Amino acid sequence: MTVTGIDFVALQVRDLEKAAGFYETRLGLKRAPGPPHAVVFATEPIAFAVREPLPGVQLPQRPGTGVALWLKADDAQRLHDELQEAGVPDREW
Repeated sequence: MTVTGIDFVALQVRDLEKAAGFYETRLGLKRAPGPPHAVVFATEPIAFAVREPLPGVQLPQRPGTGVALWLKADDAQRLHDELQEAGVPDREW
């Protein structure tokens, strides 16, 4: 058996609703059905979610350190400009 690619991506976050709100409000993602400890978004072709940390996991001071997550957008430059104009710090996206 061979792995053929990524099927699902989930980021562990400190504040589930705040993180989900960012992806909904700032990036326009829509929620999809999911478990109570996570917010799953209707992204294609790969499902994406933010979730509460797994039991026993202590998130580092700066969660996401060492992670590169590239999201596809119809107009990436426009999205970048809108985030900057809204005063969203680079480290939050």
